[in-house]
Amino acid sequence: MGAFQYEFNGKTYPIEAANQTELDNSIKFIQERAGSQQQPSVAGDVVKSSAQGLREGTEGIAGQFGDIPNTLGGLAEWMVGKVGGTPDQAREAGESAKYGADVVSGLPTYTIRKAYDLITGSDEPTPLASPTTADINAGVTDVTGVNNYVPKTTAGEYAKTATSFVPAAAAFGGVTPTNILKYGILPGAASEGAGQVAKKVFPAAEPVARIVAALAAPLAPAAINKIISPMGGAISAERGALNDVMKREGIDLTAGQQTGSKALRTTEAQLGGGSAQNFAERQGEQFTGAIMKRIGSTATRATPEAVQEAGARIGARFDDLASRNSVIPDETLSKEIGDTLRSYVDNTNPTARIPAIPNTVADITADIANGPISGAKYKQLASSIGEKLKSATGEELEAWRGIRDSLDDAMERSIAATNPADLGAWKETRNAYRNLLVVEKAVTGAGENARLGIISPAQLRGAVVAQGRRAFARGQGDFADLARAGEGTMAKIPESGSVLNTVGGRMVGGGGAGLAIDILTGTPGLSTAIGVGVPAVGRAAGSALMSKSIRAYLANQKVSVSGLNSPGYSAVVQAIIANMAKQQEAGK
Repeated sequence: MGAFQYEFNGKTYPIEAANQTELDNSIKFIQERAGSQQQPSVAGDVVKSSAQGLREGTEGIAGQFGDIPNTLGGLAEWMVGKVGGTPDQAREAGESAKYGADVVSGLPTYTIRKAYDLITGSDEPTPLASPTTADINAGVTDVTGVNNYVPKTTAGEYAKTATSFVPAAAAFGGVTPTNILKYGILPGAASEGAGQVAKKVFPAAEPVARIVAALAAPLAPAAINKIISPMGGAISAERGALNDVMKREGIDLTAGQQTGSKALRTTEAQLGGGSAQNFAERQGEQFTGAIMKRIGSTATRATPEAVQEAGARIGARFDDLASRNSVIPDETLSKEIGDTLRSYVDNTNPTARIPAIPNTVADITADIANGPISGAKYKQLASSIGEKLKSATGEELEAWRGIRDSLDDAMERSIAATNPADLGAWKETRNAYRNLLVVEKAVTGAGENARLGIISPAQLRGAVVAQGRRAFARGQGDFADLARAGEGTMAKIPESGSVLNTVGGRMVGGGGAGLAIDILTGTPGLSTAIGVGVPAVGRAAGSALMSKSIRAYLANQKVSVSGLNSPGYSAVVQAIIANMAKQQEAGK
């Protein structure tokens, strides 16, 4: 056939073909090759679009004082047009909003405009003194010779919009990965996504969709975190340490008690109903059981029988150990006994002193002079002093405790020196006895629970402090951590009925609310059905709230629920204004 010149996409291609088939094949080859060459690289487009987005975002920061009045004016003009205003009315509304906003958009702008008016004597609206983003963009292009890049792919469009929010996020909220992502990339990508969808579904709503999506995007991470951890970040390190103590002791806590949230505790009280009260009773037994373990008892209530059993068991162990050991007197024992007596005399009013204390010290001093104190004599002294410790207070309590501790310390030194095989058992029994005194003190407190053998954290704390305030303040002793953790976490669940149960009861009772429901709905008996059903719902909800799985979910701290950063959110608003300004400029 010969030689041909084929033009495609502005280019001329020479073709030599012997027949029509060769010509058609050559044209198809040219079209396919030229078409593939015109397909942009997605990766390259994303890189270039991202650079353009960063440029526009930076220019937007500098041009914001000019953009704000223009954007407000454009919005006013658009809204008046949408509600049926004439073009003149829309334009007048736009100018009013634009130049009114110019007065408050920045003092420099307002001052320069007024100076311009005075110099020119013009009564007409004057040009904005502050340059807009478009003005700055044009200036940058003139100076650098770098033109604006237009994305060629959808990915490029997302990249440009997302990165255009980044400079504002960095400038207003801080240069941190979290801030850049939350107030930059995320709202930018959301804005572009909403714009892409609106463009296809409802083009007129595209500007609004972009704005709403950008404003809502920073809320998404917090909302997701809130779903994962409803009370995330609520547990401080101090409260976490208290929770750990309770967990180690096998004491269950409600989610409100673990987090310390008053709102959650109130919900547990109002919705929990009978389940909450059952939980509180079980918790009281667990707490009391942890106390009783320290005196070697498996009981979960400190009943008179349980305390008596523990006392008898500990006393028998003391008797057994004392029967085969003696107190070997030494200077330490003499000095401690004497110091205790002097402290009692010096700190007690003469009229309040009891002769039993100096008499006991005199008996011990006489025994010391005669050599070792036998196990039988030690048991007699220890038993007598132990009974007095149960009812003594103030300086008398301190004196008896000092005498008993001095004797026990002397026995411990003697066992260590003469019979070390008994030393471990002696220390363990002595510690159990000290703990028994705390339990006996705690169970004598007032209140129904105390009568039922339930020891509250407050009662335990009072008993521990009475045994030794300084030791409790320093966290010493077997009960200090437990008492502190119990008081810090076991907030009492108010004994109030469930809200749902109360409402249901009123419906069943045929009160005004129930009668109104029957009349308004025209369904006799509806209030009765509600009255029967609502309490059932309340009981189910309360049972679920106190369940192990729900408590664990509400109190989990897998993620922290943080609020919005005000400067960061301001950055989103600034970026939106800059993007709106660009769209207005493009639509002119």
